[in-house]
Amino acid sequence: MSNFKRVLCLLIAVLMLLATFTACGDGKADEKTESKTESGDKTSDGADSNESTVTESSAPENNDTSAPVTEEGTYTISLKSAGGLALSGIDVLVYEDNSLSDLVQFGQTNDEGVASLKITKDTKDMAITFTGLPEGYIVEEYYSFDGASTEVVVSSAPVSGKSLSETTMELGDVMYDFTVTDFNGETVTLSELLKEKDLVVLNFWYTTCSWCLEEFPVMNDVYSQYSDNVEILAINPLDGANAVKAFAQQYGYSFRMADCPAAWSNTFAVTGYPTSVFIDRYGVVCLIEAGAITTNRPFVSAFEHFTAENYTQKLCTSVGELVTEVKPNVEFEGSEVVAGAINKGDIEVTYRPETDDSAEYSWPFVATEKNGEKCVYATNAGYEDSFAILYADVTLKAGQAIGFDYIASSEKYSDILYVIVNDNDIYQISGNEETTEWKSCYPWVAEKDGVYELALCYLKDSDTNEGDDTVYIKNMRVIDADDIDVPTYIPRNAATLSDDGLTYSYVEIFFNESDNYYHVGSADGPLLLAELMGKNQLNDEKTIWDILYDGDVMVDGKSYYDTMVDYFSYASNSALNGVCTVNGELAEHLKVVSDAIGFDDDENEWLKACTYYQVYGTDGAQLVDPIEGVATFAAPEAVLGVNKEENVFYYDRAIMPRGMFKKFVPATSGAYRIVSHNESINGVDGWIFDGISKEPIYTYEGGERTFVEDGEVSMVYYMEAGKEYYINIAFWDIYEVGYIYFDIEYLGASYNLFEAASPGFFTYDSDATGTEMYYTISGGIKPILKDDGFYYHDLGLDANGNQLYGSMIYADFTGVTAIFDKPISNGYAYDENGNIIKDENGNPVVVEGMISLGGFDFSKTEDDLYILGYLELNGNDVDATREYLKKMWGDSYDDYAEGYKVDDVLAGIYHGKGEDFSDEISEYESKIIKDGSVKDGCVPVDEELAELLQLLMDKYTFEGVENSWLKVCYYYNYLG
Repeated sequence: MSNFKRVLCLLIAVLMLLATFTACGDGKADEKTESKTESGDKTSDGADSNESTVTESSAPENNDTSAPVTEEGTYTISLKSAGGLALSGIDVLVYEDNSLSDLVQFGQTNDEGVASLKITKDTKDMAITFTGLPEGYIVEEYYSFDGASTEVVVSSAPVSGKSLSETTMELGDVMYDFTVTDFNGETVTLSELLKEKDLVVLNFWYTTCSWCLEEFPVMNDVYSQYSDNVEILAINPLDGANAVKAFAQQYGYSFRMADCPAAWSNTFAVTGYPTSVFIDRYGVVCLIEAGAITTNRPFVSAFEHFTAENYTQKLCTSVGELVTEVKPNVEFEGSEVVAGAINKGDIEVTYRPETDDSAEYSWPFVATEKNGEKCVYATNAGYEDSFAILYADVTLKAGQAIGFDYIASSEKYSDILYVIVNDNDIYQISGNEETTEWKSCYPWVAEKDGVYELALCYLKDSDTNEGDDTVYIKNMRVIDADDIDVPTYIPRNAATLSDDGLTYSYVEIFFNESDNYYHVGSADGPLLLAELMGKNQLNDEKTIWDILYDGDVMVDGKSYYDTMVDYFSYASNSALNGVCTVNGELAEHLKVVSDAIGFDDDENEWLKACTYYQVYGTDGAQLVDPIEGVATFAAPEAVLGVNKEENVFYYDRAIMPRGMFKKFVPATSGAYRIVSHNESINGVDGWIFDGISKEPIYTYEGGERTFVEDGEVSMVYYMEAGKEYYINIAFWDIYEVGYIYFDIEYLGASYNLFEAASPGFFTYDSDATGTEMYYTISGGIKPILKDDGFYYHDLGLDANGNQLYGSMIYADFTGVTAIFDKPISNGYAYDENGNIIKDENGNPVVVEGMISLGGFDFSKTEDDLYILGYLELNGNDVDATREYLKKMWGDSYDDYAEGYKVDDVLAGIYHGKGEDFSDEISEYESKIIKDGSVKDGCVPVDEELAELLQLLMDKYTFEGVENSWLKVCYYYNYLG
């Protein structure tokens, strides 16, 4: 019900309530008797009970609720679904009796589904009604009210006679009933499925969706275990019935697959694929999960929840809310057993498991053998979102190091072994499913005698289980620090508190003119690092970020946060989380902060916020700058050439804002091409930044016609000799990890780049004001019609007012663009390597173009063409087509038939606004350039062709966008 209608109902209710103070009812009608049922539970034949129930709460023995009430009392009315879900925001009206003529009181249910009403009259024989319940809930005309507290339970069922294509569905909504035809030709109706199943999952997908292909095998595996009570409908709104059938037959999954109307993706606000909609036994949308589920456990947890005999409705924003933590079924074997398995030499150490509040979910490390050697391993293998911990209390003397060997056979970059000493996170060791070799780790070197707590925590994420899915530990040992034989970095504070706790001493720092950073001990010593995002000795209650964000440091009346915001970004993206390498500017910022919040007069107090890493086993090689590539001032050099080892980006974490930087200074002015090479599923994005302003001057939009490799960037830009540029290439998926290689090629002092006249998708004018801010524009170059009858790139006027013309504009007839996935004219199909695809007989596979598909027949709408496609599928037999559509749409046929105007189309009556220009556009096919150049397959655009292309864009994209025809065109961009 709309808000307006609900307000109107309440106003009427108020008027009725006021009327009760001036007039009384004539009498009471017969009381309506309600029988209590197990509403909503499955009956023996699989049918649902659709009755509502009323339950009166038990009153104390000395409270006769049927007696007249002489004083004002508070009565509670609880409204729940048959699944136990509290129904909030529902209007509750209480009447004198079931004639519903005299209103006594009204209210609204709260978040718990309860309305508390004050009533001064005897409630015996009163009646309750509800307004504002969502569609699909089955409500009686009224409910009897005869007690201090009443609970009303309403059942629900899919709404019939409504079209999913014309509505939106959100969490808590009762589904509209629908019918689809799966790839086997079997019709499936939601309401019928819910008579037999406890859960129906709508899984939105398309045939080339990489994450759908990741999810399907997992979903299929779990579905096979729950198929008696769960139905999965993998519905495809994009590819059509034939593509779905071919896909289903190729992969042979056991769940149903079908096509569905494209509008259904809007119904559920699907913005990414796959997306799964979970519909419970009462027809209620209880979960919409966007993104792939790639492990069994989330599916198992969800299916267990929805199919449970004692199922209680719960609306979830993520499937993670249903994933139950698994308690360990393995016990810690004791310190002596662990010591016997991993101790090397005579060391003083005690091992123990987790004992704090999380102990019941903490998996132990237990003894085993790996590669024929004694060791311990984390026992949480195979359990997503789980952790295993082993504590070791180790006695060390000053100058001694604790060490161990490990194998991390698990998912790379995702399952992590955290190595923690005295609550300091020292190392995060990523898994590697292919590794079989032991590696050494030395997490701590003692500066003074003492007992140190070493914690080994193996944390598994919710993704896949790779390798052995665990970590192995052996050879726990204590050695002299000088004997460390692998690169080891131990964090140290730049400020040290004296033993009496009264004073601080500080490390000696030196500024290195070569790298513009501060170093500890010497200009070539360890890098000085500022702890900006974590607590430090400058303030042990708030981070520097918190302090500045809260406005605790003001300079000249302004918050100092804005001054340091870039450094907070660098620290957030640092390879060492939360720290930033200290340059001259950051040092001055820290001095300002220290002066504002510090306690000492010492000029070095700002060093309390700093740390550094002491190195062992590296022959003096220091830690690499942790913000390398994150900031432009920390960008390493890129070089001209192909397969250069310098030209690589390595991502092992998400970087926000997007990507890392490489600095490039061309020796020669001219056009350069920067091309990426990666193995990403989703591809990469690219930018070029100006060396002075540090602002982007080029954004990759895939504009080249021929020099294109799927998933890569090819950025062509004119660069000036001696000027700094910053190259930024990043994975499209910010959470993807791995390497991106790139080449830099010099194209010449000038270059004619054949690129899209209007690249990318539609946009808006960022410089516009007023209502024009909201106008959709095509973007790209400005066209101008020359006297020769063809369109050119408009370069404006010269100093004398003469028109300047650039390249002629060419329409692409044989290639696909960012707007259309089919060419204008019929053409050959090409594989990812640019080779023509051939059929089993060796003949080239032809891709049908928009001309032959009726794209330029503007007398027909898209809906008309959709129905005509089924008419052709059925041999142009009208009756057969109608029967086919009835079978496909089932009970929703009438709704769809009306929406698509099926009767008109099958009778030859179409609904387009224009004429059929198929013949006119076909004449241009004879003008297609066939010279083997980058223009091959294109046609010069004259005035008539531009008009035809504009009609095409108006029909299939945004109508009335000026020059949107450029979206299917190319031109030469003269660089140099």
